Amino acid sequence: MRSRVMPKVLAAACGLAISGASAAESTAVHDVVTPDGVFTVPMQTPADPTPGVPTLRSGGWFYDTSPGIGNTVAMGPSHTYGAVSTNSHRLAAFETDGNGMPVYEAFSESNSPGGVAASKGADVVAYVDRSNSDVRLQVFNSTSNQPLWSYTFDPELTGVNANAVAVSRDGTVVAAGARRVGLNRVVFFNAQTGAEIATWEEPDGTLAAIDLNDDGTRAMVSLGNQPRVVDATNGQLIWSGTGSGAGNVDYRISGDGNIIAVGGFSLQVYEWDGFDYQQIISFTTPPTEWFGFGTSVSRDGSTIGAMSRESATETLNVRVWDVATRTLLHHEILDPAPGSRQTGPRGADASDDGSILAFATWGDGMGVYPEIQVYDRDLNLIGEIDMPGSGYDVAITPDGSSVVGTGKAVHANVFGNGGQIVVETVSVTPTCPPDLNGDGVVDADDFFLFLQLFADGDMRADFNNDGVIDADDFFEFLNAFAAGC
Repeated sequence: MRSRVMPKVLAAACGLAISGASAAESTAVHDVVTPDGVFTVPMQTPADPTPGVPTLRSGGWFYDTSPGIGNTVAMGPSHTYGAVSTNSHRLAAFETDGNGMPVYEAFSESNSPGGVAASKGADVVAYVDRSNSDVRLQVFNSTSNQPLWSYTFDPELTGVNANAVAVSRDGTVVAAGARRVGLNRVVFFNAQTGAEIATWEEPDGTLAAIDLNDDGTRAMVSLGNQPRVVDATNGQLIWSGTGSGAGNVDYRISGDGNIIAVGGFSLQVYEWDGFDYQQIISFTTPPTEWFGFGTSVSRDGSTIGAMSRESATETLNVRVWDVATRTLLHHEILDPAPGSRQTGPRGADASDDGSILAFATWGDGMGVYPEIQVYDRDLNLIGEIDMPGSGYDVAITPDGSSVVGTGKAVHANVFGNGGQIVVETVSVTPTCPPDLNGDGVVDADDFFLFLQLFADGDMRADFNNDGVIDADDFFEFLNAFAAGC
């Protein structure tokens, strides 16, 4: 267990920082009281917003969604997307490195929460909502508010969840689901043409979320407390399990589909052995602690990051596991806030290698804990974004260089509307890239480790971060190795 300790010189300590505040916003810091003293964390606090007008921030921007509420967000290779609900329902697309002015907005007549998902490796974004009484899926790219194609579920399926939509990393497959009492249906599509690939149905549970592996061949489906892994190529069930608790659960899957995480009143991690998913981590907490919507699995399957709420003490818990060793690396407890209003997690995401973890929470209603929180793998708190009310969702780029959060202008337990979509830059500066084993020395051990990673096809050998392991990575590593640190 770790207390929340923040180095005073953060950039020097871990090579990471979130950009400071600009004149367009109020400068703020967050003092954290620990047994080791009081530490200061940089915090971004948006200025008073003007509806529909973006505001530049140092290292990012925010966009006011009034009168709608920012419901879910996603990040593509170069663009950020937000689904706005409750009023003025729409999908909004932005350049991540832009000024916060929407590239386009696609409005709908939805009367239910809309959800957005995007490929992190291709220009494909999917938006699901309910138009009048029909659940509808629309697929876009980053340049136009005209859908590439759309699909309407059967009229009997009138239930939709904002997280029941997913896009594969390679941009080839889109999955979306709808439900009624006694029937949950997930349909898999060719992302480019809209042609149906397969359909999967189950009568039990309540469809809450869908996650896809990199090539879209496997889907992790959340049915209340019943996790399911489905073969997206033929609609056949691969694996089924039972979680703990139900309702708003969001089970996750790694890029290769080999690691899955099942949250609820406990956290279970499974690994594919070539024939079945075998449990490798079982973490049980008091029955008042909830992991249901705050768990992430890194793309490379190396890291599990989880934020949970302990309702008895009204504290937040942040934990990081190393999957290879089945080890709980760090645990940090955030002290309860006076007047707490369900300071519960509402979203989680991780960089591809698990080195950066982002979480969204409802917030405490008193402004003690900012709603978007970003950590490194050692649970150093890199920075926070203080949303005006509650955080509803968060997403992060593959390399962890940018984070987006969204939410409501007032606390989730308070009647009201309006909200924001906020993008901030996370400066990732590895202290010494060729020091692969992290022992502080560049030597033969690092060289032979790289050769092993390269031979194994391990993404840590993708030294130039272009998504492919090839000769370019080998020669770039050699140059870095020769230069040393």
